[in-house]
Order: sequence, then structure tokens, then C-alpha cells
Amino acid sequence: MSKFLFLPALQIIAALASGCSINAPRYSANFAGVTELKAANLASVKVAEVPKGAGKKNATEKLSIRASAYNSPYGSFEAYLNSALREDLSQAGLLSDQSETQIHTALIRNELDGSGFSQGHAEIEARFQVHRGGSVLYDRTK
Repeated sequence: MSKFLFLPALQIIAALASGCSINAPRYSANFAGVTELKAANLASVKVAEVPKGAGKKNATEKLSIRASAYNSPYGSFEAYLNSALREDLSQAGLLSDQSETQIHTALIRNELDGSGFSQGHAEIEARFQVHRGGSVLYDRTK
């Protein structure tokens, strides 16, 4: 085999063997959700920060689409959930870092089946807690 044919073949094999990685799109506020938040006449809240490294070794962070890793643009999908909540609350004028009411989030389940050619299926489950003055006012998994 000629040296000129061997090199492109080797490059193709190396590219296929290395695998690919896909980043999820950044979150953009949900207009319907923001409108509903504005109409609900709620007090402003603080969203608790996701601890550094949270979710990194968790099964909720291991997503793939057709053998390619699917990654969060926020470092983790736990941080993605937190950022989405912050964005919607901010757009509704309800986010305040000085608020005594604080929302904590935890990603419980995050599954993605992108094996279909034209359709995929995803499921997410998260725990939301609202704290104020040391008391838990709301604690639900959705």
C-alpha cells in the first residue's frame, strides 16, 4: 500500500476511534413560564448555588447521543437546571440574592435516548426545596 493511501486511512481510523462530544445548547428563558411567574404575584427568591463538583461523578451527568458524549455548557446538568431556574426567575423580576427565601435544586434523574434516527426521548426528575428562616416551606420531586 502506498504511503499516500495509508496516511488518510490512518487519520480516518483515529478520528472514528476518538469519539465525539456534543455540547447541549445554553438555556434561554421560557416565555410562557416567565409570563406565568409574573402573573403569580410572588415574592423574590434567591437560588442556592450548586456546590462545585456537584453531579460530576453522578449518573445524571453521563448522557450520550449515538455514542457521542452530550455535555452541559454549564459544567454539569445540575448547574444547567440551576441556571435555567435563575434565568426564568430573573426574566420575571423575581430573582434577588438578598432574599431570605431560597430555592435549592438537586437533579435526581436525567436520561436521554437519542438512538432513534429522527426521534429521541428524554426524562428528567429534580428535587426542589424552598427554605426560609431555617424552615423548609416546600419539598417536592418533579
